[in-house]
Amino acid sequence: MNNLPVQQKIAIARYEHKDIPSYLTFDEVNLMLESCKNRRDHLLLNILWQTGCRIGEALSLRRTDIDLYGSCIRVITEKKGKKNKPPHRIISTGSNLLSELLAYILDYHIEDKLFPFTRQRAWQIIKQTAKQAGITKRVFPHVFRHSFAVHCLRSGMPLPVLQKVLGHSSILVTMIYLRIVQADTEEFLRRVQF
Repeated sequence: MNNLPVQQKIAIARYEHKDIPSYLTFDEVNLMLESCKNRRDHLLLNILWQTGCRIGEALSLRRTDIDLYGSCIRVITEKKGKKNKPPHRIISTGSNLLSELLAYILDYHIEDKLFPFTRQRAWQIIKQTAKQAGITKRVFPHVFRHSFAVHCLRSGMPLPVLQKVLGHSSILVTMIYLRIVQADTEEFLRRVQF
């Protein structure tokens, strides 16, 4: 580490001192999805869960951002200003999310924005759904982004790929999720009896 440039040393020090983000387990997310009966709200939660996009990015999704044939969504990057950050990213989606999107667009005759409401309303929807699901931990929109990242890492997604999907300009930002996976590994190792 002594051979690294000063900027990289500072970035690593920031990473090491960051708090581990809160996240939902796979089962907790499914509980929330199962207890959400409103189709529009269910779709919002499912997009947050299956794409890892920020709440502002999800709320700005338009019908034209959905590529049903390419099985992907174009997400306009919310955090801009860095030279190497593209204005949007393409996120591949599974067939179940695409089916839900198509049904929603057709049934509700969506012409433009998928979710015509504010961030505050999104917070209310998520908080209410968590309460209905019996989840007692604090749940807010960005928790779905953290949950997505942790689930992807646990499923074997390489860190650089996750960085690209999340739209992080630096891999050091994405590395915070490794600390969660590392903590899980340590917990499992403690349970192993020799």
